[in-house]
Amino acid sequence: MKRTRVPFLIALLAFAVGVGAQEAPSNDEFAPLVLVRIIPMPGVEGRFDHMAVDNRSGRIFAAVYGNDSVEVLDVPRGRRIHSIKDPGFGKPQMVVYIPDLDRIVVSNEADGSCKIFDADTYKLIDSVKYSEDADQLRYDPTSKRVYVGYGDDAEGAIGVFDATTNKRIQGDFVVGAHPESFQLEEKGPKIFVNLASINQVAVIDRNTHKVEKWKLEEAGTNFPMALDETHRRLFVGARRPARLLVLDMDTGKQIASLAGAADTDDMWYDADRKRIYVPSGEGFIFVYQQIDPDRYERIAKIPTAIGARTSAYYGQVGKHNSLYLAVPARADRGAELWAYETRD
Repeated sequence: MKRTRVPFLIALLAFAVGVGAQEAPSNDEFAPLVLVRIIPMPGVEGRFDHMAVDNRSGRIFAAVYGNDSVEVLDVPRGRRIHSIKDPGFGKPQMVVYIPDLDRIVVSNEADGSCKIFDADTYKLIDSVKYSEDADQLRYDPTSKRVYVGYGDDAEGAIGVFDATTNKRIQGDFVVGAHPESFQLEEKGPKIFVNLASINQVAVIDRNTHKVEKWKLEEAGTNFPMALDETHRRLFVGARRPARLLVLDMDTGKQIASLAGAADTDDMWYDADRKRIYVPSGEGFIFVYQQIDPDRYERIAKIPTAIGARTSAYYGQVGKHNSLYLAVPARADRGAELWAYETRD
């Protein structure tokens, strides 16, 4: 009996280790974010870029830069339902969802185009062309305009087109470097733009077209950005060195600086819980708590996966908000979408 038991125990242990390698990281019940679902995307290669969410249907639209595709995932059912592979895709960088028209817009680095698709049939409707490197997108539901960050470091700008006609609106906002993340002020006319290559934030007045620039002194290579309009705070994620910078939205004055993520591309402000979520390609989600508008602290560093640095933060799951993290394929595991819920 002893001779047969040892091989059995070894085999059982090997099976348990093998199963454990396929499981999600364990959750801390007291963590501010809890992983609740993993959706596989077999056959999807290369890095992900920015995503969009359709709150009504629970779909996620994920731009896969290295796969020249947009993957469509049904979160409630936990499965991928479509893969958009248009011949015009060339390194797609972002998707924005337009709920009132049920359309998606996909920006492309290769030729500067923005491809517009019906979000129900996934058929191409139109294309809006910019000079090169169309990147980040924002939709203003009030004016029904799509804002497009495009161009190189010599002629970077924010372009605009009408979402109802798909026609460009004259008078692009020239910022003098390639725009990374930018945010539209909802209760005012300003656009805040990260200019990572020159370590600055451009502040655009949509009414007057005036452009002001704030120089970041403590850190730079600033990619992600989020706003807290209620308290007039601008959050900037810098990579060199890795810092979370908090600026006054009206003056550009630095209010706070905390140790941050070195490889990040997205950032989200949770106004209900007064938290900031910063996914990092280092394999963590950094979570910060806003104690008051002038004071902040990091409250969690949640393990994820190497290379998982793009995400979306929208929607409701019961009383919890949701953060969706794009996880690229690894040597032993395919690409996945990880869905997190907030915890109070």
